[in-house]
Amino acid sequence: KGRGTREVIYGLTSLTREEASPERLLALCRGPWVIENELFCVEEVTLGDRCRVRKRASPRVLASLRNLVVDILTRRVRREECC
Repeated sequence: KGRGTREVIYGLTSLTREEASPERLLALCRGPWVIENELFCVEEVTLGDRCRVRKRASPRVLASLRNLVVDILTRRVRREECC
């Protein structure tokens, strides 16, 4: 009860010890997941993915429409944040 866990991960980098701060290494590790977090996660949380369409081009068409809706929504949110 109340015990934490520790995970050790080893990696190779060409950065020097001074350049490889924990924050920078974490950012480098998480960088590739930005698209996953920004697009797919938003899509799943906002729109859900319960569609069971499986015939012909319908899944691709619906995925494109979902991506368009997410893009429109995120542009609107970004515009409201900056103004």
